[in-house]
Amino acid sequence: MIRFLTLTKALVIQLHRCLTHGLDVALGLRNQQVRITGTRYIPPQTAKLKPLFDAVVAAINHASYPPEKALIAACLIPYLQPFGDGNKRTGRMLANAILFAYDYYPFSYRNIDVTEYRKAIIVIYERTNVYHMKRLFMEQLTFSIDNYFR
Repeated sequence: MIRFLTLTKALVIQLHRCLTHGLDVALGLRNQQVRITGTRYIPPQTAKLKPLFDAVVAAINHASYPPEKALIAACLIPYLQPFGDGNKRTGRMLANAILFAYDYYPFSYRNIDVTEYRKAIIVIYERTNVYHMKRLFMEQLTFSIDNYFR
């Protein structure tokens, strides 16, 4: 069983590969520029991607509090856009894998309003501000604690 206590680049890439299996998505780190519909944000160029991806994995590993690790993953993977597609999905599932590895309850995201989630992501993209995502994240953590596995 793979445990997400300490991340490696290969582990994150493997998770992305599993989540996009059967879709027409290139494997591994993207090798072309991407744009995000609905925002002016332009993700880093591919030449800068590898060291930035290394820094994201290091930041997640450096955090000591599991919900903080998960929040970093849920915010920075979509912000960096390391893959051609599936970045938000990978960030959310990586966050859950981290929480689960540390015996926290995973998030279902079913009670998060899609519009609120999109707004929170856009604020991260355009203002590099995680306040709204952190609020949604904390609400979901509380919901999970109050409603699951009792």
